[in-house]
Amino acid sequence: MLILIGVFPVGFVINMDATKYDIRHSRNAVNNLHEYFLNNHHKLTDSIESKIEKKFFQETYTHVTQDFDVKKNQYEECISNVLNKNIYNQSCTMLVIKHTSEVLLNKKNFYQLSAEERLDLRKSLLFIANITNKIIVLPEISEKDKKFLKKLCHDITYIIEYSPIWIILIIALSLSFGTMVSWKRIAQTIGEKIGKNEMTYAQSLSAQLTSALSIGIASYTGMPVSTTHVLSSAVAGAVLIDHGEIQKKTVKNILLAWILTLPASMLLSGMLYILISRI
Repeated sequence: MLILIGVFPVGFVINMDATKYDIRHSRNAVNNLHEYFLNNHHKLTDSIESKIEKKFFQETYTHVTQDFDVKKNQYEECISNVLNKNIYNQSCTMLVIKHTSEVLLNKKNFYQLSAEERLDLRKSLLFIANITNKIIVLPEISEKDKKFLKKLCHDITYIIEYSPIWIILIIALSLSFGTMVSWKRIAQTIGEKIGKNEMTYAQSLSAQLTSALSIGIASYTGMPVSTTHVLSSAVAGAVLIDHGEIQKKTVKNILLAWILTLPASMLLSGMLYILISRI
């Protein structure tokens, strides 16, 4: 999916399959956020200092304000406040929100927008979500408002944070075929190499039910878990509780892989980013 987004960015910057209802839903969230800013401007104006990325502001405003009917000096003042003083400017934020709401108004689908307009809309929605997330962590914001803003943020980005159905199907099929081809190695590693003895039917059933339940809960709540991690841990637990012993070498290798996954992924992604940005 990352390769597709890189090769065909305009086709994936926004969900082209979004319905009229989806678009109206996101626009309503933008309008609700606009109303929240109006009602709480006294609380927000002086509280978001030093919390806004200058580069993000600069790039976003360059795109989203070029079509606005705004005086040049007003625009330059907004940019100056952000770039030089690094402070939150409510007029700039309201400008972006108003423009985004107008773009989404009466849209039945996103095919009505040009490629450039779709890209600008994505940047505007990301900008609004960025501001909203910064407001959520402010100590002045009540727990009730935080929940409200989180809901709005989710609804605002609903049309850009997505995976096409056909991508999900391809990934699922790839995983299925991969498991069909290498099932023996997987079964041997999970079923025979974690515990010193072969697993019993009861142990296998317990481990599978636990994995299914854990992964189901994680999917519903949005918790980031690995299927392999959950299954391996469930098998180890089922073996240990039945007075069995685990193979320490296998467990150490699994734990080492878990520990190295994050730094290795960070290093590779950083190297790829540097490489792509210089091309």
